[in-house]
Amino acid sequence: AAARLRLKGRPGEVAAGLLQERLPPGLVEVPDPAAARAALARALTPEAMARWHDLPPLIAAGGFLGHWSASGGADAVGGTVGRALVPQLLVRLGATAGPVLFPALGFRGHLSRYRPDRLLTEDGAVIAWLEACRRAAEVGLALHGRLSAAHQRLHQALKPARSTGRG
Repeated sequence: AAARLRLKGRPGEVAAGLLQERLPPGLVEVPDPAAARAALARALTPEAMARWHDLPPLIAAGGFLGHWSASGGADAVGGTVGRALVPQLLVRLGATAGPVLFPALGFRGHLSRYRPDRLLTEDGAVIAWLEACRRAAEVGLALHGRLSAAHQRLHQALKPARSTGRG
């Protein structure tokens, strides 16, 4: 990525600090903080964010990634940051109860089809995005299944022996 963003567990402070031109020392590494602030200001304006509320959530999320790239966010701060904001946008739009769907996972092995810059203008890009969202959901569900199975195994292994009540 053009910028190496190190959030160190405090992304809210980073966004606020970049926009207000003050950051705690060592919180973030950005080659050009002024360019990062300008890109964030363009990408995250209330007007820009309001446009996604009129679209289906998954289309809005893909549109946001295209907007992130077009606004310079991907170049100044990094594409990773835009992809990390998508699950939060899906929560904000009411599509998920928490940041649980990471559509970028669905492009593993399909990177040549990843074109967020064309998402709202080309049907093929929309289909590729929705297919990636499906694959990402499948990855998440499979992970959930493995974690649930591991939880069950741990629960069984750590289950205390029941007392018979006999002295």
